[in-house]
Amino acid sequence: MISIIMATYNGSHYLKEQLESIANQTIKPEEIVIVDDCSADNTIEIIENFKRNNKGFSIKLILNEKNMGPALSFAKGVLESKGDFIFFCDQDDIWFENKIEEVLTIFKNNPKIKMLCTGYYLYDDKNKKVIKDSQNSGEVFEVSLSKVLKGNISPGCTVAFSGIYRDKAKLINERIFIHDWFYSIISAVDSGLYYYCKPLIYYRIHSNNTIGKNLSFYPKYSREKRIKSIERHIQFYEELISLNIFNDKNSKEIGNMVNELIEINHIRLNLLNSDIGYVSYLNKIYNLKNNINIKSV
Repeated sequence: MISIIMATYNGSHYLKEQLESIANQTIKPEEIVIVDDCSADNTIEIIENFKRNNKGFSIKLILNEKNMGPALSFAKGVLESKGDFIFFCDQDDIWFENKIEEVLTIFKNNPKIKMLCTGYYLYDDKNKKVIKDSQNSGEVFEVSLSKVLKGNISPGCTVAFSGIYRDKAKLINERIFIHDWFYSIISAVDSGLYYYCKPLIYYRIHSNNTIGKNLSFYPKYSREKRIKSIERHIQFYEELISLNIFNDKNSKEIGNMVNELIEINHIRLNLLNSDIGYVSYLNKIYNLKNNINIKSV
């Protein structure tokens, strides 16, 4: 059984296209669980219309009573799901029609895989351009725990994982603010995190989603947001230790690694709070921006 988990919030502009790309899959899901986080636009109307017009699979809509944010909303959806394989889905992307089929084939061909992240095309909605290509070698490889602890390896909308991890969603709280990164770490602990070097979605960027905001390049705003992000990463790492999710065999070694990452983030925080350090940071990100390769779809 295949479950798709989607969290929505004021997503009316792109939601219909995302839902249609799910309906057009070569292998259909058995259920879509949608958790709406108090949308104030016509997101609910779009979902209800889609539900009426698509009877081939179950669509469960859950309405949050108060705004919970994406991590807790996705966690709620996972706990309500029934699938043997669970896919995370954003409200504003476009899935290739063979996404589910290809991911399931890889899972079935390699029983060691507990979670799979795939490639994607980063798509600039304003200019209708692909601004970043993922690797497209078709290679499937394991991602180590040491690598994923340093940072998330792929957007959550590229993720699928085994239903054996369903109950791990109970561990997600306000300090675990990136749900897909948390699941990547959980699966890497079991040596079950893999990456598929092939794009299977258009990952849309626009002014209202996370990555679009991160590409805005407004210095004052970026500085404040960056500081807040580092503070939350420190909380995330501290919570990982508190939750005791690591295997007993390597728990001390991994704990030392996490503590080193906490220390590094404190250094970064001090750097960003310094005017001289922040100038160096700005120079680095502007250089990265100028080196982005733009090409048409």
